[in-house]
Amino acid sequence: MGRVSLGERGGSLSVNPEPGRITDTDIEVGNDQKIKNPPRKWEVYEQILRVPYYVVFSRYTNRLRFFQLTGGHYQEQVQDSDHPRVWISEFELGLGLWQGVFEGVTRQWLRWYDNQGNWIPTDAERATQAEAQLQQVALNLLQQGMTLEQVIQLTGLSLEQVQGIADGEFA
Repeated sequence: MGRVSLGERGGSLSVNPEPGRITDTDIEVGNDQKIKNPPRKWEVYEQILRVPYYVVFSRYTNRLRFFQLTGGHYQEQVQDSDHPRVWISEFELGLGLWQGVFEGVTRQWLRWYDNQGNWIPTDAERATQAEAQLQQVALNLLQQGMTLEQVIQLTGLSLEQVQGIADGEFA
């Protein structure tokens, strides 16, 4: 599977599973003065670019809609209304609605999940997990008899952090 990249422009997400392709693309249909009725975004994706999937999420109603290109036209796919989730086998990823806190805001969010149904961690969650793992490593090293200085050198943690771990302040 290629890498899935996201780019955000004007409330839209572009997903591209192929490495090396530009994912954050502006499409200029034409100059407003030359084209009287430019195609809508839906028509560009469906008829010109022929994007196989079109996902719509309303942050106001928390409604997730999933369309698949079939026979040259988007067909809405049925979902479980209580737990709306969409699996995209080509990406080996799914999209679903997740209730939680993101950037200080509690609400339902559109979020990626893996083939086991686990939410893909956000950057902040990955950083928290990495910090917890590093603190556990430091604790293990201290328990094995290493000095504070040795643990600092191996982990890159500060003296205050390692001292806190040694004093049992590790969460």
